[in-house]
Amino acid sequence: MLDENDHQTLRCQKNEFSGIHLHLNLDTLFFVFLFVSSIGLFGLIQSFIKVLKHPLTSHVHFNAWAQFFYNHDKPQDFGFYFLLVFLLLPYYLLFFYAYRGNKLQKLMLFWQDLSFQNNLTLWFCFLGITNLALLGLGKNVLFFILGVFAWVGFLLSAQIAPWLQNIIPAPARLSKICWGIVVFIVLELILMFAPFTFTTPKMINPFLDIPEQTLLSSHFVNDQHFIQEHHLFESPVCGKMAPLSAKSNQPLAISNFSPEISKDTLTGCYFPPPHQRQFSPIEIQFLKKNQFELRWQFLNRWIFHHYNHILGPINEISLGKPIQNCYMQYGWVNVLTLKQLMTWFGGISYQNCFRFSFLFYLLYYVAFIAVVFLLLRELPYITLTLLLAMGLLNGIGFTFLFLGPGLNPFRHLFDISILFFFYLYLYKERTIYLYSAFLFSILDILIYPLFGLGGLFSLVVVLVLRQIQEPKKCPRNRFWPVIGATCLGLIAFQLGKIGPDYMTGYFIRGLAAGQLAPLFKFEIFFILSIGYLFYIAFWKAQNPHKYIFIFLLLYCQVLFTYFVWESDINHLLPFMPILALTGVIGLQILLKETKASQQKITILLVALLCCASFVYLSGIRYYWREYHQYSMIFKTHKTYQWHFQRAQFISTVDPQPFEEAVQRIQHYAPQSKIYIISKHDNILPFLAQRYNGLPYFDVPWYLLTSKEINLCIQTLQKARPQYLFVDTDIDNTLRLTDIVSPEVPYIGDMSQESIQRVKRLSLLKTVFDAVRKDYTLIDKGPLLTVYLRKAK
Repeated sequence: MLDENDHQTLRCQKNEFSGIHLHLNLDTLFFVFLFVSSIGLFGLIQSFIKVLKHPLTSHVHFNAWAQFFYNHDKPQDFGFYFLLVFLLLPYYLLFFYAYRGNKLQKLMLFWQDLSFQNNLTLWFCFLGITNLALLGLGKNVLFFILGVFAWVGFLLSAQIAPWLQNIIPAPARLSKICWGIVVFIVLELILMFAPFTFTTPKMINPFLDIPEQTLLSSHFVNDQHFIQEHHLFESPVCGKMAPLSAKSNQPLAISNFSPEISKDTLTGCYFPPPHQRQFSPIEIQFLKKNQFELRWQFLNRWIFHHYNHILGPINEISLGKPIQNCYMQYGWVNVLTLKQLMTWFGGISYQNCFRFSFLFYLLYYVAFIAVVFLLLRELPYITLTLLLAMGLLNGIGFTFLFLGPGLNPFRHLFDISILFFFYLYLYKERTIYLYSAFLFSILDILIYPLFGLGGLFSLVVVLVLRQIQEPKKCPRNRFWPVIGATCLGLIAFQLGKIGPDYMTGYFIRGLAAGQLAPLFKFEIFFILSIGYLFYIAFWKAQNPHKYIFIFLLLYCQVLFTYFVWESDINHLLPFMPILALTGVIGLQILLKETKASQQKITILLVALLCCASFVYLSGIRYYWREYHQYSMIFKTHKTYQWHFQRAQFISTVDPQPFEEAVQRIQHYAPQSKIYIISKHDNILPFLAQRYNGLPYFDVPWYLLTSKEINLCIQTLQKARPQYLFVDTDIDNTLRLTDIVSPEVPYIGDMSQESIQRVKRLSLLKTVFDAVRKDYTLIDKGPLLTVYLRKAK
């Protein structure tokens, strides 16, 4: 039997850089033990959070409608994630130092000792396991083909290995293919944002109470009349069927209920059993053509709601409201920058807001592509990064990309600049580049504290690690900039707090937050653990890119925070370019440090490029399919051109009621501040160039607890406005078209959302009732009624 010396001799004879057999390699056993033990750490954190379940459970007495959006267990998710983040890196470093780390790189050489078929089998196995985790993220369409490809490849790897070796393209041909892919990606990226930046915006009708017209067969029908005449929604009344009127020109008010009506009462309302209701082909056609718009009408949070969190404070500041009194959810730098850009180029308006908001997308991702070229240098790695990054970005889909200003990279605009200057500092060793990286991290803090502090924290930690590893390259006097930048960052964090903060406390407690599934928790742990294992594996590598990798890995943990809060894949996909770059940089370092043959590296990269191509093609298919579906709405509905100074777009909603309401506001309120109690308060004041004197620019969505209701009432009682603008239908809290049965095809899943909408809007009546006795009606229109304060 050969002893260890004989084995060592054989291995040295085979190759100077050869690896070590897994069954003889203590380093490998150590890494396996390290990873398995980290799973134990995962379990310990989970157990610790369960022990603290009661103190970490949030208890807020939200109004009935807000309870629907409230997850009282969300603080437990935050507790788990923060413990994971703060313990995982120290855990791996502790084991690393305990083992002394002087032989760890041998682990990464073991695959040299394996046959090509076994290499490929291990690779497909890892790829398959990773994609099983990805499949749990919810956007299955993006990962299904990739996951199947990985597992089929794993099963057939021994058979397809010789075939792959024969068809692998030559380096020159592979470069041409990569260049073609990169050019296509850049062109598709420009086309992706062109509808928002270079064309007239198109706006669906998000208002359930304002009828539109749908093209059925060869003529247009009024949607509300069609719904009533065909009894589509079967609107309920508790205990009996609703009276239906086919001749009514307006939606028929069928019940006035108290805002405190219980959820059980509404959900217990009578709906006809499904077997009693058969839908005709014309009804199915109507529901199909209106599926998208009806869903957003019940959701009651389309563009005007979300973008009002930017345009609302911009409107208030431009009309003279003190900035310290303006609520700016997306940060004051964001608000003031967009305000100034719009002022310079055509004025404050929806169309300009879209144009400049999506211009930031283009600028950011062009900068991202440039930095990818700078960091990776080699075309296969560059192409792999861009395929993954832009494929997953497309995975957001047209709808949510259009809808959510919170997805805009403006909130972390300078992280690419931080990365660029940190790269220059590592390779040129000039302190000015380090100062520049710190400067941009501080600017990011002013834009949005979470991402800015994350960039600064990641930079400081990496510099500390570099000081430990390479003390000769990092004189101690270079830590003064680190200390100074940290202090400036904390100052910037305080300066960033301008205006009231109505929502952060509620968000942390679990408002608008989804449930973080155990599978998601393990996926996050798995990704971070693999990243730390990679870093420890090439700890001793003479490659400055390892510091880029650990910086990005730490920064990704900050980005994951946003996902942990919402637990919605759409809040993670905008950060996928950073995650993709992190993974590919780690892969590039790993392959270089293993000193694998160029043939093996090329084959693995080609396999990865094939998988990433499936991700990219799935992503663009998803995006452009949504874009086509959205565009079809304007072919199947009557459209109108909006000609407001602040709203010039094509829409399926008739602007006439809004024109009349704006004229009424401007006639009775020549001053900038008005008082309006309306479900349309997120658009009417903006169109009329006025702002709401109530504390919130979207009152229905901020009536979360009795505190907000009382604050609105107290504001009205204290201000005693001469004129009060109120919804004309404020007393009609339930209409035939307001609540949809769960059994209605295509939109029945909106039943609960439709109930919450009714509950939410009914609170406007509560606010108005508190001051109603002090006012008398003087003018009534389709949308707004004007009340005059009684003389006393």
